[in-house]
Amino acid sequence: MGYEKGEKILRCKLAATFRLLDSFGFSSNGINSIVTARLNADQELFLANPYGLLFHEVTASSLNKVDMQGAIVDQGTTNFGINNSQFIVHSVIHAARPDIRCIIGVGHSAVVAISSLKSGLLPLTKDAAV
Repeated sequence: MGYEKGEKILRCKLAATFRLLDSFGFSSNGINSIVTARLNADQELFLANPYGLLFHEVTASSLNKVDMQGAIVDQGTTNFGINNSQFIVHSVIHAARPDIRCIIGVGHSAVVAISSLKSGLLPLTKDAAV
């Protein structure tokens, strides 16, 4: 598949992000987690992981290219779609905050536990700030 240079770089970075999330144990939610990255601000296109692949199975070429409504523009190398219920949340955030380039949504139990606290995650350390 021939992609423009910027898209090719973003696809590689996003695939690497999935590998990192998997190696740090943030893939415990299985196929229900989604990560989206804004590809083009002008056309509102995003890259998203295919619904049905585990984090360690996602490759740069398997990523789906979708528009703001979740319609698949480019299927990638799989026949899988996207997790529409999760993408709705991401599309609303992307629409409200065009400055955000990437959204990582994981359901790891530690993330859910901290998010449930009234204070939430406090940026007290460099790890928490990331």
